[in-house]
Amino acid sequence: MKTMDFCMKNPGRGSLRTVFPLIVMVLLAVTPVDRETSGAPPGYRSLAPGALTVITADTSAEDTLRRRDLSEVTVLQADMAWTPKQAKLATTLVERAKQRDFQFDVWCLEFAFKMPRLIAVNVPVVDAGGQLTLSRKRCWYLVYRVKNVGWRRTVVDQEKGTQLTIETFDGPIRFMPHFVLESLEGLSEEEGISAYRAYLDRLVPSAMPAIRQREDPARRFLDSASMAEEELAPGEERWGVAVWEDVDPRIDYFSIYVRGLTNAIDWKPRDDRRVDDPTTLSRDTLKSLRLDFWRPGDTRDEVEEEMNIGYAGIFERTALGVEVLNAFRRPELTAANPVEGLATLTIDWADLVEPSGGAGVRILPLTTVLRAAADLPVAEQPAALRAVVGDLGVAYLDELLDLVPKQQDVSPLVALASVLEDVAQVPDTATRRQKLTTIFGAAARRVDWLARETILARQVVALDATNIDPQTLAGTGPQQAFEIIVDRLQQIADPATRQRLIEGLFGPRGAALYAEATKQHEGIDHAWVFRYEIE
Repeated sequence: MKTMDFCMKNPGRGSLRTVFPLIVMVLLAVTPVDRETSGAPPGYRSLAPGALTVITADTSAEDTLRRRDLSEVTVLQADMAWTPKQAKLATTLVERAKQRDFQFDVWCLEFAFKMPRLIAVNVPVVDAGGQLTLSRKRCWYLVYRVKNVGWRRTVVDQEKGTQLTIETFDGPIRFMPHFVLESLEGLSEEEGISAYRAYLDRLVPSAMPAIRQREDPARRFLDSASMAEEELAPGEERWGVAVWEDVDPRIDYFSIYVRGLTNAIDWKPRDDRRVDDPTTLSRDTLKSLRLDFWRPGDTRDEVEEEMNIGYAGIFERTALGVEVLNAFRRPELTAANPVEGLATLTIDWADLVEPSGGAGVRILPLTTVLRAAADLPVAEQPAALRAVVGDLGVAYLDELLDLVPKQQDVSPLVALASVLEDVAQVPDTATRRQKLTTIFGAAARRVDWLARETILARQVVALDATNIDPQTLAGTGPQQAFEIIVDRLQQIADPATRQRLIEGLFGPRGAALYAEATKQHEGIDHAWVFRYEIE
């Protein structure tokens, strides 16, 4: 212990001293501790009722018998299709290649889990000087249990081609776990309403002893690599831990996708398919288990006890409801009048829907407003801009205009718009941020604020266009506000008008979020989904 203490306090005093504590920690982590000789109390720790959520194995009959076209024939040999005069059409090659049955022997493990938790451990990292040292990190982890509950297959009468029954049988199963923690939540003004984040389960040997000591010293917990070493015998159950590093602490809503619990597959057409290449026509998709959670994100004090089981669509419904409430409350907070402001600028609110793409395009609606304001007489410009972005917005614009290089015969508003349009073309967030800072210095953060206010102005006018009674939104929360706006949108008969309002309220990413949020899935805290890696 003295040696380890010395090395921890003097990480640069020699490579041996630096690496030695890491070697000790790794050996402790990978060496299983036998319960009978470790001094641990006999028997496993009893879990409180409800501490373990058990998800029974998916026994869908469709997984064992799937029907699809042989696209190598129906697509690549489509020119061979013909209509016989005497035989039946179904006897031709192309027709026989349609809707063929594929039988599979399928297994699915029973999966049980405890709520995700956080733990602080020392993790080996390479510092700026290239030295291996220990860094204190807060890791997220999920304790789970898997159980081999058997295989199944569909027994089909080959002569009649009719399904008879599902047959179950026992056999060993190798579980090769693949855990991905994902979030769609936008965590900054620049990211907007949604931004994709994903974290793959990591092997963190130094975390395993601490997790075991906390969860149950008498039980052996396996990481993802150890779990895959041996097959699960029929009826056997095994406990494991998935660990994630460097998860953004601001995340409120996240899902954990577990792949490897079943060998069930399905086929999906590829977006990049080519009719001359059979390998691009479709791709195999694997079945994953999706678990939904929510928590109050906090960069200063992460409280693991506040982890909660969520349901599919909870993020989408909440995020869209927040957007509606922001649009409802914004005019009162800023003393702005976006309806009047956009009318004065002769801008249709639909022209302020940013293109789909990177975060930089969120600046473009602001440049549209600036160019429209530049077309007004100079004396009318402040009032028009104030109606869109409020008094504070006009003050921020004045601050930015003072920092834009003056151009002869060019309106200052147009010059600012040109600079921002150039910045919006930079795809990399860090580079774009650096470019803004180079031009505007500390005032660069005003750009994000003004861009957000311009988008809010569009949302205010779009909300007004729905003709919804504002009083119905007073005093509501995000979920209720979303239900109110959905009810109003569903009353609009024209699909094109409804879609236009959805994009006006929620932006280019809002349509997909709205579709997910309006599915009938509230209360469903997990789902089996087919997907190819990450979609």
